[in-house]
Amino acid sequence: MYEFIKIIKGLPILYCVALFGCSEEGIEKSELVASKQKPQVEASVAKPVEQINASLIGVSDGKLEIKVSLDGAGSNHSKLIRFAKIIDKQPVEILHSHVYIHSAINNQVKLSINMQLTYQPFYKPNDAKGMTIVSSQFTDQGAGFRWYGKITGCKNSDCSVVIEKRKPEAGQITDAYNVYKRQVHEITIIWDEDNFQYLFIFDDIQTSIDMQPFAAESHFDPRNFRYARLTAEVSNVDDETESGTISVRFGQVYVNGHLYDDFSGEELNSDKWITGQIKK
Repeated sequence: MYEFIKIIKGLPILYCVALFGCSEEGIEKSELVASKQKPQVEASVAKPVEQINASLIGVSDGKLEIKVSLDGAGSNHSKLIRFAKIIDKQPVEILHSHVYIHSAINNQVKLSINMQLTYQPFYKPNDAKGMTIVSSQFTDQGAGFRWYGKITGCKNSDCSVVIEKRKPEAGQITDAYNVYKRQVHEITIIWDEDNFQYLFIFDDIQTSIDMQPFAAESHFDPRNFRYARLTAEVSNVDDETESGTISVRFGQVYVNGHLYDDFSGEELNSDKWITGQIKK
């Protein structure tokens, strides 16, 4: 088990990353990191575009499995995202899971897996202006999967104009960031209020992204939390010869230091998750 100590809000907090196997004392301390501020607007969970069949988003071998497949020859869409969204409306300041790629086929497209937090100061249907998306991401654009911590701030309604930051940056990528099929990885996102930054943890690697530019350019405010979700995506399908398929599995999910779901049931718990998909 890999253990590390991080000072957040002036308190030494012990995080036991391997499935959050902390002592009860460690879990109790982690509560101190959780929401110090009340949200300005109560977070709302939008209804999904369409409810997804359990064969595509459901429980498999004690894990949450999300499957996505998109073929340019049989579809007029260039992107397909499937997601499981956490129903709990409390602001999420620590989100943790372990994840592995069960299968993937990439034929000249982009495959992505995300653990995400989303913020928006003024919610309007089909309007992304001011939205900030914080992602722990696995991405494959043809050269194999790599992990990134990524933040995107939308400056206009369709998010075509953005401020974006990704770690590791170009020139800093090493083999340590590679992600392989059937290899389990630990991922964690932590809001560090004292330093106004997000911490991203991938196995034994930790990095951070400063949120001041996002506050200035895309109205980021941690009090404007909207939702947390897990996603799988096939995108950049721009030709009938291009296609992609991915199946990803997420293990136990922890929210603010507490176990949210261990996927021990035969079906996905509808009191904890909303599933859906987005086509573009």
